[in-house]
Amino acid sequence: MDESLQSLVKHYESEQHLLKALLDDCLLEEDYKFAKYYRNNLNALQEMLHNLYCLTDYNHAEKAEALRMLSNIKANVKRSTDNSLNGLQEQRLNELNEKLSRLNKLPQREVEEKHDLQMQLSGYLKMT
Repeated sequence: MDESLQSLVKHYESEQHLLKALLDDCLLEEDYKFAKYYRNNLNALQEMLHNLYCLTDYNHAEKAEALRMLSNIKANVKRSTDNSLNGLQEQRLNELNEKLSRLNKLPQREVEEKHDLQMQLSGYLKMT
């Protein structure tokens, strides 16, 4: 990943952490008006980060989806009374782990492609 894109991602990631903390504070204080404001800004920021990640990794969206599904299955297991996996959940976890492993082995975007996508993104940023 080139330096300017990497610094932009780091900046947005730090903003994301800040917005999450502000949102949590608002929810603790039951200040739902500002919580909505921070949630809306956090959603927009997460969308921007997703777009930046996709610039450098063809498979970012698929990886993110697989990680989300893994997280959901693990959360369901924690909520269950016996904390054990049933056969279907265990099979799904194995499939998702294999998919992530396969996706992580695939190549990243080439430098020329990154530049073209960055130009497209800069046009998009100017429109918003």
